[in-house]
Amino acid sequence: MDRTKILTLIDVEKGRGLEIGPLMRPIVTKDMGRVEYIDRATTEELRRWYSNNDQVDPAGLVEVDHVWGSQTLFDCVGRQRVYDYVVASHVIEHVPDLLGWLQEIASVLADGGIGSFVVPDKRYTFVYCTRISGHKVGVKRPA
Repeated sequence: MDRTKILTLIDVEKGRGLEIGPLMRPIVTKDMGRVEYIDRATTEELRRWYSNNDQVDPAGLVEVDHVWGSQTLFDCVGRQRVYDYVVASHVIEHVPDLLGWLQEIASVLADGGIGSFVVPDKRYTFVYCTRISGHKVGVKRPA
């Protein structure tokens, strides 16, 4: 992962950030700046879930600051719009309601805040040969 691309517009040293689902490879580490980590479960729960997964080192998981699941993101982080940036790497493809997820992220960003996301490129995934759905992007509907 190339950190410079996802952090191009972000000043991690001066800003306050939130990273979604970092597991064991955060984009922004605590020594880089003020960042909080959020996931779907506590660190201990994640360690149990990944204990038999050879792709994830349970001992290397970051300490989760917030658990997001049954409440809104805004409620989860203490009902504050204080984050200068929110980052997530390879999370967006697991989100069932993309627009709702982006609205949740917008609800915690300070004015002028930035959302920056790493999105997988289908050409380099196991679904490379999967047929693309019939939805067309960027096509204007006739009046």
